[in-house]
Amino acid sequence: MMINHRLLRKFETLANGILDVCWKKDRQTISDMLSRVSLDWGKTTVLELAFSAEMEEFLAQAACYTKLSKVWRGDIALRSPTWKVR
Repeated sequence: MMINHRLLRKFETLANGILDVCWKKDRQTISDMLSRVSLDWGKTTVLELAFSAEMEEFLAQAACYTKLSKVWRGDIALRSPTWKVR
């Protein structure tokens, strides 16, 4: 599959802005959303999609960094069942 990197970066910039605004409003919901498995995205999570697309700026956002730090420390799982997300 050919990836349009210019388009990818454009959407990454948009995602960064949305994530930042949402993180400031409700950290818990955004944290849950980052690890929620979505059937619409091939049974994957937002974090997994960002990682596979090499969206380094997105993954460096406070919301992602905080979530990944908790996963790394073993505090939480990378994937959350849908029924656990509000």
